[in-house]
Amino acid sequence: MRITNTMMTTNLLLNVNRNLEKMSKMQDQLATGKNITKPSDDPVLSSKILARRTDLAELEQYDKNTRDALGWMEITEKAIEDNGNILQRLREITVQAANGTNTPDDTQKIAEEVKNLKEQLIANGNATFAGRYIFSGFETDKKFLKDDGSFNIDVDNYALTNKPIVKYEISVGESMDVMTSGLDVYGTIASTNVMTQTFPSGTVTGTASTKAYLAGDFNLNLNYTAQNLDVTIDGVTYPVSTAGLNGVATPITKDAVVSAYNDALGTNGTAYFNHENKLVIEAGVHGDLAAGMSVAASSFTPAYTPGIDSAEATINNGPANFLDPLSADDQDVLRNNNFNIIVNGVSRKVKPDATLPSPFTVNDYVSHMNTRFDSEFNGNVVDLSVVAGQLTVETVGTPDGTQAELVVDFPRAHENKLISDVNDLYDLMIAGDSEAIGNHLDVIDSHMENMLALRADIGARSNRLDLTAKKIASNSVSFTKMLSDAQDADMSEIIMMLKNAENVYKASLSTGARVIQPSLVDFLR
Repeated sequence: MRITNTMMTTNLLLNVNRNLEKMSKMQDQLATGKNITKPSDDPVLSSKILARRTDLAELEQYDKNTRDALGWMEITEKAIEDNGNILQRLREITVQAANGTNTPDDTQKIAEEVKNLKEQLIANGNATFAGRYIFSGFETDKKFLKDDGSFNIDVDNYALTNKPIVKYEISVGESMDVMTSGLDVYGTIASTNVMTQTFPSGTVTGTASTKAYLAGDFNLNLNYTAQNLDVTIDGVTYPVSTAGLNGVATPITKDAVVSAYNDALGTNGTAYFNHENKLVIEAGVHGDLAAGMSVAASSFTPAYTPGIDSAEATINNGPANFLDPLSADDQDVLRNNNFNIIVNGVSRKVKPDATLPSPFTVNDYVSHMNTRFDSEFNGNVVDLSVVAGQLTVETVGTPDGTQAELVVDFPRAHENKLISDVNDLYDLMIAGDSEAIGNHLDVIDSHMENMLALRADIGARSNRLDLTAKKIASNSVSFTKMLSDAQDADMSEIIMMLKNAENVYKASLSTGARVIQPSLVDFLR
């Protein structure tokens, strides 16, 4: 094969460029300190590097979250610690005021210090972290306490739902609750001036009273003269007369069927036709009807036994009857507080509007609130009624195979227990009742024990956060090392390889000079 100068020159240039490219790569690695400068250099290694960088970015954010959480809890603990110190001082001056040798002037001077300590307790209740009120639950943009020590937040939120939670994500799939409820710190007194027994908060299926139902088709064209239509509830059978239910001589009407069943059941149950024209048998007894109910009829097929959730509270004995106006205080509570209801997760806060008369009776209130409930729930979903001295809220019976879940919290006034107790102490000192002042020591001690318990809880969570912070720092070192192993170049090795590539490149240039040097004149000599 004939080798031409063109072939030699072309191969030479290819080799020189290849050597130059190798040397350029070594120079980039030396200049950047990285093994690769673009993903195409090593796709597999690039993915590992990106993963390590993501891990480090997450750890950096978790570290910030942990430090923020520790800051929140530090402010919380400081406020509670200060409350404990205030209570300790209150105890000391209470012991001093309980001394029977004090003059009225002495106890009034001590009372002035109580007043100032109360103001500091209120200030601690409005402590903030990063512009957020730490004790205000869900409403961190609002002060927890008003200037007089009363609650400035919607306390009903605490009664209807789980306690407010402020969570910081401190690791993958791991969150830390840093919230200490202000209600746990200061305590609450729920007014029962309207109810001698308030509705149980969080009434749900299984704990509320229930009614049993059966629903099925009832053929109005059949002759039931010889058939058994008896109903059994909790093992007790109620004979249903078939007289007049002759489908041949006279067509059976719904009224006749309902009348036959109601006559048999009396107060033990109710029969009616629902909107689907199914006959419904409803047990009249509230309670656990696990024994169920059945209807002995071939044409009546029991479909289900759903329940109705309800919550009950006893009306106060204030009014002689429900037609008499409520007291002014009771009317004020009912008119100005939310009636909180959750049905199958749908939450509504309902309060009377301007159409509620003044003054009003219990019956007026019930009628008005049912109208408001229908408006809020877009239909007849819940019903408020008064039965045998019980004010009852229950889901409306819709025997369609579903069972509603009901949560109810009745309107009531909430008072700050700690501030109320301090106010009582102040009043006793103004009155100079040394014996009653001495008896108040147990109240102060109970609040001090509560503060210590809360500080212990905060301390436990803070310790966990400290451990988490140390783990994050340790993981950061480990991931940084893994990232360095993946992307950082070995500088000594790169320098050696660069010198080697440089020598090869110079040799290729020298070889090229020898190849390209001869000319036509050299061949003619």
